[in-house]
Amino acid sequence: MIKTGKRAPFFLLCLLAPAAAMAAPEPGVSLGTWSFAGGGPGPGTYAYGGLSLGLSGRLELEALGVAEMTPSPGGDVIAGASLGLSVLGPRDSTYFNMLAELAFLQSVVTDGGPGLGPSYLMLRLSPLAIGTPYYGHRDRMFSIGVLYDIGADHFSAVWNVLIVSWYPF
Repeated sequence: MIKTGKRAPFFLLCLLAPAAAMAAPEPGVSLGTWSFAGGGPGPGTYAYGGLSLGLSGRLELEALGVAEMTPSPGGDVIAGASLGLSVLGPRDSTYFNMLAELAFLQSVVTDGGPGLGPSYLMLRLSPLAIGTPYYGHRDRMFSIGVLYDIGADHFSAVWNVLIVSWYPF
């Protein structure tokens, strides 16, 4: 017997969360590299991670994070969200595709200290995306983009050599 009280909503949430994740359209997990040129947090090696959901045949939404790996691990951390469009066809059936993304990025750790830093808008193009959610795997290669620092009114470049995505369901 389940007791009602303060824990009942938490218990129901724990029961419903896996079902909600399974019902989500094509959930995915992404990992990759990230580089900045001429702006952004600064030079160094950055790691990229994201969680995505397919919104329609050509659109996907991704919550993402970018963290500095070298020279100061965790020195700069950026969180954001991107809306991606599969340019050459539906994302679930076009094995060789191209992805265009528009994103908002927010610095949440700057120079090792927590707090909000610069905000950015990004437009990125992945000219080669191989794989589909249907096959459970997709690689985005040689992504290039433009990063706009909203506060400083400054443009810079970003690029990713490889972003690997897995679709477990």
